[in-house]
Amino acid sequence: MTDQEILDLIKKSSSIEEDEKQYWRDILPIISDSHKDKLYSSFEVIIENIKNEKFDIIDWGCGQGTATMLLLNYAKERDITLDIDNITLIEPSSLALSRALLHIDVLKQKKYNVKAINSDLDCLNENNLQTQSNNKTLHLFSNILDIESFILDNTFFKKVSQSFNTNAIFVCVSPYRSDKNNNRLDLFFNHFDENFNTELISSRDTDIGNATRYEKIFEVKYITEEVIEEKRQE
Repeated sequence: MTDQEILDLIKKSSSIEEDEKQYWRDILPIISDSHKDKLYSSFEVIIENIKNEKFDIIDWGCGQGTATMLLLNYAKERDITLDIDNITLIEPSSLALSRALLHIDVLKQKKYNVKAINSDLDCLNENNLQTQSNNKTLHLFSNILDIESFILDNTFFKKVSQSFNTNAIFVCVSPYRSDKNNNRLDLFFNHFDENFNTELISSRDTDIGNATRYEKIFEVKYITEEVIEEKRQE
């Protein structure tokens, strides 16, 4: 589907509200079955951890908001109410970000506080991620950590760790591309495993359907920066 065709979908926003089924007939072809299957499989693993409490979402490198959109659709298909409070979308493409906002607006179960950050991950200002929320945070890294377009270093890790004030769940899933690319997911997980109280929930490199998968799902129990520094010095 071309950018012009997707722009035409965006222009149909008024009719979307009147005919949501038609919207999904239009938009779902954009999402590959393999990507949907991978994320749905990941959501199966974490749904019990999030469905009974208020939580926030940060969708890193969100593109058109596919990961958040599929989480909302997953919940809708299973008649699950998600008590989402805040959603943060991070994406360098302003056009993709506008689509993400539209997709979430269509699928929302209630009114969310949505923050759109138009930035790549290297240039992301960590001050934009600081929050006063005490909700659990769900971090979605869908088809992004394996991409070498940004640097995985302590600067990035600090940005991520400063984006939550309480426990956080990380869903990191990508295609199984190569050891070099997939090692980036391992590096990301290892940082939190070594510096935080971290529980690995799922680690899979098995195919799902006809698609490859490399996945790390884990929960970080929040501790203060002071405790983290003490742990590093031990």
